[in-house]
Amino acid sequence: MLSPGGTQYAPGFDEASFDRVTVGMPEQEVLSLRGPPLDQAPWHTAMGQKFHVARYARSVSSGKHWRRSVFYAWNSTVASKSAGYFVDQADTAPVGHPKSFSDVLRRFRA
Repeated sequence: MLSPGGTQYAPGFDEASFDRVTVGMPEQEVLSLRGPPLDQAPWHTAMGQKFHVARYARSVSSGKHWRRSVFYAWNSTVASKSAGYFVDQADTAPVGHPKSFSDVLRRFRA
């Protein structure tokens, strides 16, 4: 499902089922309630915590878009969820500064 604002949602996404996802909920329960995400990826914090994130909304291009993500702890229970509107600041970044989070990751991994 694609919204007019450049956001792609997981098939069948609706805010009501996303709102019912709570901290501590097992991943299987989220999947039966919410359905499969668009994608999943590992997520590591600066303090060394390891999670995996399931994205239910993401950008189809750079720019403004809605985000909906569920973060799972090592034991596959919901650690947190994130819902918000993202505005890409790439056009306003000073020369030489990273223009996106992906740029930051590429520099960090290099």
